[in-house]
Amino acid sequence: LEQRLRTAQVERDGLKEINKGLLYEIKENKICLHIPVVFAEKPSEFKGLFKGGLEKLAKLMYRDETFKNVDTIFGESTIVFEHPKLLEKLGFTAHVDQGGRFGTAEISKEKFFELYLTEK
Repeated sequence: LEQRLRTAQVERDGLKEINKGLLYEIKENKICLHIPVVFAEKPSEFKGLFKGGLEKLAKLMYRDETFKNVDTIFGESTIVFEHPKLLEKLGFTAHVDQGGRFGTAEISKEKFFELYLTEK
């Protein structure tokens, strides 16, 4: 079920899959992150998937010319609203819209590489 939902989201929205916990698309000079439906037994399991996805994305960005104009990695979600400190611990700057129960998170390409480019 999880794989079918993820595949449907990728096909419907034209996204690329990094791993089962992270999808993305490129919009102008930004990478927009998307989190698909993931059935995890513990929050730490999902956190590991997400962090692993960020590391894989950093390596891909470093090696692939497709990403040369990207300067920001960005996401928007209710997850940011509910867990801004978690995103901040991961190096993102979180912005929370108190009225809309919604948030955005972003990180510069340079800082992203500093934190997540573990091998080149």
